[in-house]
Amino acid sequence: MPIYPINESLENAGLNVADLSYLISDITDTDECIVIRGNTAFKNTAANIKAYALGSAQNALPGQTNDPAVKLLMHFDGNFNDAKGNTVNAIASPKLVSSPVKFGSAAFHYDSVSNGIQIPSTPSLALGTDNFCIEFWCYISNTSQKNFLLIDVNSGTDIIIYTTNNSINFYDSTLRITSPCPIGQWNFVSIIREETFMKMYVNGVKASADYSIGAISYGTATGVKLGNIFGSGMYVDELRLSIGSIQTPAVVPIAPFPG
Repeated sequence: MPIYPINESLENAGLNVADLSYLISDITDTDECIVIRGNTAFKNTAANIKAYALGSAQNALPGQTNDPAVKLLMHFDGNFNDAKGNTVNAIASPKLVSSPVKFGSAAFHYDSVSNGIQIPSTPSLALGTDNFCIEFWCYISNTSQKNFLLIDVNSGTDIIIYTTNNSINFYDSTLRITSPCPIGQWNFVSIIREETFMKMYVNGVKASADYSIGAISYGTATGVKLGNIFGSGMYVDELRLSIGSIQTPAVVPIAPFPG
């Protein structure tokens, strides 16, 4: 049996509707599948393969390099640049460290409540009533509370993500969702709006309860702050915000976000 190289992207797979025949009814959308094309095996979830084979207005899978849904993308590899071109301002003296790191050469170190970074409120990040997905890797040093991520909206209530006692929490005026998030290891976190519900996944596992937000609009402009809120002692690597897409939160990335 030949050994095929694995390609995690489907952009060059040349899939079409005829390829759906192998996706039989007992395969769920989150199952990982492989399609052979020439000398390459293309690996992805059944949901993504089906979506790509059927085609879309953007002709891009969630998370691919040319995915227009990705509005904010930070790798923290030697700088605080956003690959999508949003302005990023330093607050006091934000730190990058070479260890621990999940991918690449560096990660953001939330070492002091005084330090952080901020993307000013901008219409390019407007959440409105769209589906959206916030994803990142975090490494928590201890169990004390750390309010480390603020989604600053101009309508509705700001969103704060914080950790405490081996858990990560979604807060907007009160605690809405909580999920286990162990200290001393890298954890992949996805926070999504899917229609009228907020959901949270940690390491591919969905929190036990969703938060019903109804038809609320988060407005016409959004800002993002990392650090400089409350607490300290954690690391963040690979931060991505997608709007108009819920990505595939049950799939834990095995490489940096593309782009």
